[in-house]
Amino acid sequence: MPSVTSEGGAGEAASAELGSRIALAGRYRLRAALGRGAYGEVWEADDLVLGERVAIKWLLHAGPEPSRVRSEIATLRLLRLPGVARLLDEGMEEGRPFFVMERVDGTPFPGRSGIHPSMATVRMSVHLSETVAGDVPETVGASATLAAPGPVRQALAPRLPRRSWLEIAPSTEALLEILARVHAASIVHRDLKPENVLVRADGRPVVLDFGIALGRASPAGAATDGQIAGTPAYMAPEQISGEGVEIDARADLYALGVMLYEALTGSLPHEASNIYSLMVLRTTTAPAPVRDRAPEVPPHVAALVDRLLAIAPEERPRSAAAALAALRGQSEGRGVGSALLGALGPGPIAEAALRELFVGPDRFFHLREDGARALWARSAGVPARVAAELDAWVRAGIARWDGDRIAIDRTTLDELGVGPPIAATLAPGGPADALDGSEDGRRRGRRTLAETMPQGEPGRLVHLVAAGEDALVAAEALALARRLAQEGRLGQATTALHEGLLAIRQGPLDLTASEEPRLLSLWVEVAFAERRPHALDRVLYEICRSVSRASPDVAHLEGLVRVALLVDSPSWRARARAQADALAAFDDPALERWRQWVRVRAGLRESPEAAEAAVAGTQVWAGRTAHPAARASVAGVLGLVRYEQGRFDEAARCHAEAAASEAWLPLQLAATLNEAGALLDALRPESALARARAAGEMAARCRHLYFEVRAAWIARTAAFRLGELQAPDRELVEASVQFSTALLAMVCFTEAAVAYRAGALEAAGELVDRALDASRRVERRWLVMFGRCLAAAVRGVSRDEAEELIQSACGCPITGLGIQALGLLRRGCPSLPPFPDDVLAPLCRDVPEDRWDARLDVLSVRESLAACRAVAI
Repeated sequence: MPSVTSEGGAGEAASAELGSRIALAGRYRLRAALGRGAYGEVWEADDLVLGERVAIKWLLHAGPEPSRVRSEIATLRLLRLPGVARLLDEGMEEGRPFFVMERVDGTPFPGRSGIHPSMATVRMSVHLSETVAGDVPETVGASATLAAPGPVRQALAPRLPRRSWLEIAPSTEALLEILARVHAASIVHRDLKPENVLVRADGRPVVLDFGIALGRASPAGAATDGQIAGTPAYMAPEQISGEGVEIDARADLYALGVMLYEALTGSLPHEASNIYSLMVLRTTTAPAPVRDRAPEVPPHVAALVDRLLAIAPEERPRSAAAALAALRGQSEGRGVGSALLGALGPGPIAEAALRELFVGPDRFFHLREDGARALWARSAGVPARVAAELDAWVRAGIARWDGDRIAIDRTTLDELGVGPPIAATLAPGGPADALDGSEDGRRRGRRTLAETMPQGEPGRLVHLVAAGEDALVAAEALALARRLAQEGRLGQATTALHEGLLAIRQGPLDLTASEEPRLLSLWVEVAFAERRPHALDRVLYEICRSVSRASPDVAHLEGLVRVALLVDSPSWRARARAQADALAAFDDPALERWRQWVRVRAGLRESPEAAEAAVAGTQVWAGRTAHPAARASVAGVLGLVRYEQGRFDEAARCHAEAAASEAWLPLQLAATLNEAGALLDALRPESALARARAAGEMAARCRHLYFEVRAAWIARTAAFRLGELQAPDRELVEASVQFSTALLAMVCFTEAAVAYRAGALEAAGELVDRALDASRRVERRWLVMFGRCLAAAVRGVSRDEAEELIQSACGCPITGLGIQALGLLRRGCPSLPPFPDDVLAPLCRDVPEDRWDARLDVLSVRESLAACRAVAI
């Protein structure tokens, strides 16, 4: 959507009037229009719940989102990464969809003041016979907005003041790190330019506007409608060529090269009087070397920028990580040093010793441990093979150098668990050359190898894909993914499904149409089993880009995933139950169980009666089917409802029954952790600790990172209540950031309590602040109240604020929380008068008296009563 300037007049008055009366979803009050285009409006708004400024894209028309907007939402769901503008919420107002993003305050890359007068984003004929009036994309949070949409400007940007390399180096390196993460998620931005990379005051860049981004799972890497998209001044030559040319990450690197050239020399690499001339120069003529125009630029920097601007993509760096290594003076082709390998000992290197080659935490993420395991499986520890394999990983862009060690991410490790040795598939003489060196020979070799392997064996899928056996790939991907999912290896199951989708989307349309729904159906099951929003975001992204999205089966899947995400969406929560009830039942019991699960969770958001009605519906469905998942599903959703009702012992029994009935290990884990959480709130910390530790060991074995972190939190909370902890666990806090805001809130509360009891008040204050911020974001009213009371005990509190919190604490329905809140308030504000027994007694009623000496969330009931009854100072 474009942005327009606002220079007063009727348009501004209308915006002001609208902004004064519209609060979208009862939460977002519009302040001022940032722009308007063919698809909708961009507004600056206030989040009335969190008290923050946000940016809102509000579509002009009701009905399905235009494809570009739908694509942008799907991409933002997938890219919940540092350095990418965050998607915060989405909803509907006046029959028009809207979505909410963080408002980024910054200046265009590389951090200069003012707005760069670059050319507008346009869509052009592939043959460049004419140009079309284009839209200027929004620049959310820029210090100004671009000129109004209209005919494409004929003159390119004027010269700008040069920037020194030392001045722009930090933002450049940070941007390359962001691009490495974006490309690792298989996304190509396609419209990088200064206005879409805002640099905050602290120097951190943020990438915006993924409206024309491409994903690796797209049917084609380039536009297929006779159009190309991008901003001419920053567009890579292959984007201009069109005609089915594949666009990959190197197009973004070209755009970065233009941005750097412009910053370092004060001019664009190609200067022309009109777009047609520019495009001809871009595809035929290399720009003048950087040092010809700016001799002061360091040689290694100038050489990199010149490479980034190569006309042929293969002459540019292979990846953002490779470009970053070049900037840091590291050779992307340096290989594993003999000194490094020699330090690990002569002869075959043990798997444990190979960990020294990797960076990254092992706790929770298992990066060094699993990197070594994958490397040893592919090299048997033979030094020459170790070196060849690691070099192949770096060349393929799946690993990068970090100092003198190798860095590799968790998703890549899951992918390596599916395929054969990278070096063996890339190097001559590997299995691809089993028969002869021709393409047909390689395919026959792969086919022969696949025929020797049973269905579901990881390497078989890779060989079938390489052999071009598209008709067999989907069945193989399904068999492998189902086996991996049952074993708990959900990351590898997702990789197998993704590889299957990529393969069939390159085949005939009828094959894609028949097999895509089957692969996506299992992927939806896997995403629900993973139990975190990012997994649902990723499968929704794949659904939104599917060839068969319009088919009833795929549309049904999309509806299920969207409703599941809306249950936790602030703007849709109140309407989630109606959306869930409107979703038609699935014939497949494995999917129907998740529709029932979503209905119960939506009911819980509405009222106890709605939740009970949803459970009754699940019980009716289970009575009509003999599917093994039905019994587990009933027990699980009943456990959720009993927990919300405060019937914790019943909830624990229900979840234990569900764990015993589940066929998939991740679902057993989820039920076991729910049981442990219920035992904790049933004031049975010993039992909770045992179940959480058992679940944590299972989660570590199958590498379910979210469950491993959640198990660690429950175990630490139980241990704290048993008086076993002395210091906060910072590593656990930082790990929880990667998974969910709700989990982060709970982890920070536990660790703040640990720090408070240990007398580390500064750490306690910092942790409780993080807990409060996270709790507000997920709208946990009682946690916010309790956090404020804990903050009062840490730092003190005014009498007025304490009086306000007393009223909330006395109405708190959570067992033991209200009495602790009052005790913490008296500790933070000793001038408060003692609380009378008729106030205190109701707050202690749900805690058995024989447990009054046991520590709860922070204090025991006995400690709380002592603080509440103490004589005022």
